[in-house]
Amino acid sequence: TKPNPDYAGAVDYYTEAIKRNPKDARAYNNRGNVKLNRNDYDGAFDDCTEAIKRNPKHAYAYLNRGIAQGKKPNPDYAGAIDDYTEAIGLNSDYTLLGQLYLNLGDMQKNLGQYEKANLNLAKAYYCWGRADANSDNYQKAIRKFDKSIALNPDDKTYYARGNAKQKTSDYEGAIQDYTAAISQNSDYAEAYYARGDVRLLLRDDGDYQAADADFKTAIKLNLNYPEAYYKLGITQHRLGEYQAAINALNQAIKLKNPAIYAEAYRARAEAKETSQKNIEAKVDSIIAHNHWGNEAYKSGDYEEAIEHFDKSLALSKNLERAKNFRVRAYNRLGNIKEKLGRLKADLADLEGARNLYKEAIQDYDEAIKLATKNDLAYYYTNRGVTKLLRGAIRDPNEAIEDYQAALHDFNKALEQRSNFNFSYHFRGSVRYLLGYAKAKHGHSKEARKLYKSAIEDFKAAIKLDGGYAGHYGGLGLANAALGKAKAAIDAFEKAKQLEPESGK
Repeated sequence: TKPNPDYAGAVDYYTEAIKRNPKDARAYNNRGNVKLNRNDYDGAFDDCTEAIKRNPKHAYAYLNRGIAQGKKPNPDYAGAIDDYTEAIGLNSDYTLLGQLYLNLGDMQKNLGQYEKANLNLAKAYYCWGRADANSDNYQKAIRKFDKSIALNPDDKTYYARGNAKQKTSDYEGAIQDYTAAISQNSDYAEAYYARGDVRLLLRDDGDYQAADADFKTAIKLNLNYPEAYYKLGITQHRLGEYQAAINALNQAIKLKNPAIYAEAYRARAEAKETSQKNIEAKVDSIIAHNHWGNEAYKSGDYEEAIEHFDKSLALSKNLERAKNFRVRAYNRLGNIKEKLGRLKADLADLEGARNLYKEAIQDYDEAIKLATKNDLAYYYTNRGVTKLLRGAIRDPNEAIEDYQAALHDFNKALEQRSNFNFSYHFRGSVRYLLGYAKAKHGHSKEARKLYKSAIEDFKAAIKLDGGYAGHYGGLGLANAALGKAKAAIDAFEKAKQLEPESGK
């Protein structure tokens, strides 16, 4: 058996919390909630009122005060209704919203407002259905929507039930619900789109025609509906209307919705290929793979990213129109392999790291060969950083070779773009590392010269961007190497101010 809750201890705990911080709305609300459980409704009301004074947007405080108002010896049902209504406006959690609508309906029943109470009970079931659907419990959601529709058959509940039925592959049931939603609200663009989407899934000629009509109506109601243009393009392609499909997909791409951007390019590529526009089709496929590759890179799925960029490069080979996409693909492959190399180095797999850095450098080589002058600084910097990283895990003689090659790349980057602060930063870093390596070999004069040059680079980087802690950290290291203790400490302190974690 569960032990009896220590309500008195909980009240004492929150009372102490309030003494420590009288402005703590959460402590007042929590103490009020405990008092509700002790049937101290007046005390709960007072605490929740104090919570609301301190935070007028505290939805749970309104909920708890509403409960207290409805259960006091002299209940204030109208006051409870006001509190529940306020909480509903402040909250977006469907489970809590369902409870709020249920409580609101109970108060309305107590006042004899049965029609309003039933409408709010319908809203409670709708909210609970949405909560179940958001948790992928679609059958449970459908049962909640059934109860909501029995009390109040409205368009948004039919639409929500249609979505749940689509997820359970009840396509005919979904179409019926979307149709019911549209019959109640003829301007419901999302319902037209959803019905068209299900008809597209059914894959027969009659449904393609009906889907085409639904997507066109959705677009008529909302001209900025990229998903509808995308699905219209697919539908028209299947109907053999290739130019119309291309036109629709042009609009989908123009609206730049990240969710369907690459898919729209792929679909347009298929339509163009069918229309014998093979080169244009190939360019669209390249763009799609580059986009998918970038998305996979951002999410850390490097294997998938490499797969997409490899496909992009295979498609763009010897295709002049795709030159810029080749550059971006090579650069991103270099980024990925550099990151993977760092991971290998962190795991002490130095051979694996060196191999990945070598591949990254080769990818940057290709990007630099193809890049326009405006982008060269970026790619030289990327290649220089990779050489710097490879040098850091090689033996001293090979390290110097890599550091010198990195220095050359940073010089080239700054020739192209003299205000690129990270090129200064990394050039300062590699000069510091070269100085350290030279000092280890007994070349102290050369080392000091390199440390001084590193200081100038970090100062140039700071002038361009004084908010980056790393610039000051590098400046501190270079000053310390020259024995300039005060200048080093000042730089490290500034780095710590900008990024407190850097001082640990």
